[in-house]
Amino acid sequence: MRPDSSTESAVAFGAEAGRDSEYARRLDRMFWQQVDEETRLNDLASMQAEQPLSLFQTLPANFIQFTAKLAPLTLLLRGATDIVFWRQPRRTVAAMCIYSMYCLRPNLLMATPLALAIAYILFTFFNSTYSREEVNNSLALSTGVQTLPRRLGSGLFSIVPLGGSSASTAVEPAQKPGNS
Repeated sequence: MRPDSSTESAVAFGAEAGRDSEYARRLDRMFWQQVDEETRLNDLASMQAEQPLSLFQTLPANFIQFTAKLAPLTLLLRGATDIVFWRQPRRTVAAMCIYSMYCLRPNLLMATPLALAIAYILFTFFNSTYSREEVNNSLALSTGVQTLPRRLGSGLFSIVPLGGSSASTAVEPAQKPGNS
């Protein structure tokens, strides 16, 4: 025999009501846990606020942090004033040339980020010691000529041979005419 559909719905409604009441109790319990946690944090903050303020410790530390965060902005401002007031004439002339170039050709502004990225990559690559070693190694492998790392003061006319000694010190001593 099949039970009546009204009794099925009453049983289902009772089960849902039981789940809802359990859900309500769980929400209530979580709410009061959160209230207790917030009151504990407020009590802790009020105890810390009652402690006397130490100006001799916090003020210098905060001022040092403040000036450290503003250092890049200060350097930028100092550089701009140096350009405007002609303290560095070469940079001022270069800034005027760049400004006039952008005034005459404003579409170059679109290429500026790409040019800056390429310049950054080139300068960091050629100024790193790793790249110099890699270039020297690849040159030695492809041509068979081993180059030495550049030394301070070495230029085009001070070429060092592979032996490591300069050409002026590699001169052999002269033999005496009578010894053969």
